[in-house]
Amino acid sequence: MKYKYEGRGRNGSRTTGILESPSESTAATELMNQGITPISIKKHEEVFSLQEELNKLFQAKKVPIDELIIFFRQMNALSRAGVPLIRALKGLLESARSQALIKAIQDILGHLETGVSLASAFSKTKVFDPILVNMLNVGENTGQLDDAFAHIAKHLELEKDIKKRIKQATRYPTMVIGFISAALVIVNYFVIPSFAKIFEQFGADLPIPTQILLGVSGFFIDYKWLLLATLIGGGFALRNYINTEAGRLVWDQRKLQMPLLGPIIKKILLARFARTFAMLSAAGIPILKALTIVAQAVGNVHIEQSLMLMHGGIERGDSFTRTAAGTKLFPPLVLQMISVGEETGSLDPMLLEVATFYEEEVDYALANLSNAIEPIMLVMMGGMVLMLALGIFLPLWDLSANAAH
Repeated sequence: MKYKYEGRGRNGSRTTGILESPSESTAATELMNQGITPISIKKHEEVFSLQEELNKLFQAKKVPIDELIIFFRQMNALSRAGVPLIRALKGLLESARSQALIKAIQDILGHLETGVSLASAFSKTKVFDPILVNMLNVGENTGQLDDAFAHIAKHLELEKDIKKRIKQATRYPTMVIGFISAALVIVNYFVIPSFAKIFEQFGADLPIPTQILLGVSGFFIDYKWLLLATLIGGGFALRNYINTEAGRLVWDQRKLQMPLLGPIIKKILLARFARTFAMLSAAGIPILKALTIVAQAVGNVHIEQSLMLMHGGIERGDSFTRTAAGTKLFPPLVLQMISVGEETGSLDPMLLEVATFYEEEVDYALANLSNAIEPIMLVMMGGMVLMLALGIFLPLWDLSANAAH
């Protein structure tokens, strides 16, 4: 969701712009983090533009995560060596390969030369996640900027590792589904029509499986352009619906309810929440602000709303454990770990243990995902082969039997 805002900067100057944020309250928080005091925030009504849609599809706006990891590792090394920030950024600008990263560094340098803080300069590029910007802000305010760069690099490496494992686990099912889809298209467009001509010449009574195959094939051939247009139009409609506030919430809820993948996605998001919150809290960020930052960075609107409910409960004086239990997100074992951490004053280390617990659960689930999907794939392929065999060979056997008599 995009919001049009009007506010005043640190020097009192009037500023306006458009900010992308899941809600009006989080937009206000992001503006405050950037040093802008909001005066008004309104929903920005976008006018459909074909050129803008094509630009969204074909222009790479995000920096590859590998380059981000290298960038922050290099910034950590240069910062520890005492190299001034502007000089370090200019040096990294020459070695950067991604055009998006080059543009981001150029923007950061331009903002730093105007006198803004490093965290504010990073936030103005719209390339870096709020969690990274806030970690920079903490490092800048505490004089531990090199540690902040190291924490960001570690955070990105964990995100990369999780995404890599998900891709490895889903590669085989994706390939199988792709081959099945391609096989169905080839069979419906080329194989079945050839047999249909043979059956029509003999004028024999066809069994029900064959009639079903011929009907499906005829439907695909007669309405192929309508099906293609429906598929493309439905994809665009779904994409636009997901970009709305209500659509995003429904989509994120459905993702957590998906068979097999839903529980894994939920554990990944909760591990991200626990580890990120522990890092922010250990860096000295207050609990309420840390919850707001993590809610924005967790990547799921449904979980974000639950975390903001925790924020409201803690603000009213409830304990962290009680508000966490009220969200229904955490199992009893994790709630018990959080309770022990809160009672002993060691919530940060305990949340890191919670993150490790969930990451181990994700490792186990991803390792067994292929084993869980393989029987489903075999049933799908077996059903398709059985349907084709019955539909094509049953009438051929009948015809050969009639010919023999």
